[in-house]
Amino acid sequence: MFARLLALQERHQELEVSIADEAGRPLPDQIKLQGMKRAKLRLKDEIQAVRNARLRRRKRRRLAAA
Repeated sequence: MFARLLALQERHQELEVSIADEAGRPLPDQIKLQGMKRAKLRLKDEIQAVRNARLRRRKRRRLAAA
């Protein structure tokens, strides 16, 4: 799960750089930018879901150990 989280975070960062590069062009492709921004938001949601799942597992383990 940790590897999945790292991969998602890495892809999120790559999209951030791509968005900045495209936005910095003299005539940025607005459709391309919009698509990249949507993909970045989907990744952000997925990253949060993975984090939440990890927290729930930790909490269950603590409760089971108690």
